Amino acid sequence: MSNKKQTIVFSIAHVYDLIFFYRIVKETNIKKEYYVKVIFFVHTFFNNKMELAKSLLSKISNNITYVDSNQTPYYQKNIFKNIYLGIKLKKLLRKNFLKSDTVLMLDKTHLHSHIIINFFKNPVLFQIFGETIDKFSQIRFLKTLVANLINFFLNNSPIKIFQLKNTKTVENYVSNLKHVKVLYINYSSSKNNLKGISFSRPEITSSNKIVIFGGRYLGWDLQEEQLQKVRKYYLSIYKEFKNKFKFYYIAHPKEKDEFEELNKIFENNLNLVENFLNSEHYLVENNDIAYCFSIGSTSSLSAYKMGFNSKVSYRSIFQDDEIVKGFDSIFEDTDESIHINNDFSDLRKET
Repeated sequence: MSNKKQTIVFSIAHVYDLIFFYRIVKETNIKKEYYVKVIFFVHTFFNNKMELAKSLLSKISNNITYVDSNQTPYYQKNIFKNIYLGIKLKKLLRKNFLKSDTVLMLDKTHLHSHIIINFFKNPVLFQIFGETIDKFSQIRFLKTLVANLINFFLNNSPIKIFQLKNTKTVENYVSNLKHVKVLYINYSSSKNNLKGISFSRPEITSSNKIVIFGGRYLGWDLQEEQLQKVRKYYLSIYKEFKNKFKFYYIAHPKEKDEFEELNKIFENNLNLVENFLNSEHYLVENNDIAYCFSIGSTSSLSAYKMGFNSKVSYRSIFQDDEIVKGFDSIFEDTDESIHINNDFSDLRKET
């Protein structure tokens, strides 16, 4: 009888994925039970942080296949280029992996992830539970057409791309792949018979540290009244905690001038967090946080699931039901205590 370990593959397409699999290795015996391989897509975000990324990757596996950003296929208008890159990726997969290997992944939106889902026989997709947004979103016909033209030539299954109404950035990619096993991260609700995975919660130590997760709100199409509510929200945080707490800010990867504006509101007392890959990486390595705040960042959900006092304010800022429903679909599997009231008077309420 063979004692050869089964191979398991981590597909890492984002910083969040890297921290997720780092936590799996850190908290489980998976490396003792399986032979772990990694396929790592070198997103442009890693350009200035590759040494830090490689440090974490070395703790996950010593068998890593890198795909440079300029060799990564996407659903973009340059159809022929991305078909060509898709063919190259499929050749790379055949060279380094077996179709029978079990692949674990979190991303389902990009072309390279869809190629991986179609290549492996046993894909496992980790997702954050939320109600489907199809009911209050509209299909992007042209983008769906272009995507499926690429999928046709790569022998991938078709997809549908939806966009949340009144936004340009929130999209949902839908495909019907029955062979994909879906596990929900920190799934706690029992109303649906869904399988989930939970991490251990860190032992939170007392602290005077407050963490604010950034958002690219200056790039949103906000009315002046909404923009003033955003600023009032952050000013309320500063006034409430300024005497005894220190403020730390984790910027959104795509934000522009938000930190500079907020630092003025915080009278230059807002400390920009650096030397971490993202907010989840910071949370994993820092258990001495008193409160976490954001408008509606998924980092707030991560902080909530990890046991921190995490609060969001989007219900107090937006009146548009469709926008609120979009955020609600992210925070559906949370307690109501995560939401801040309209006058921002309950900032110290624990979640």
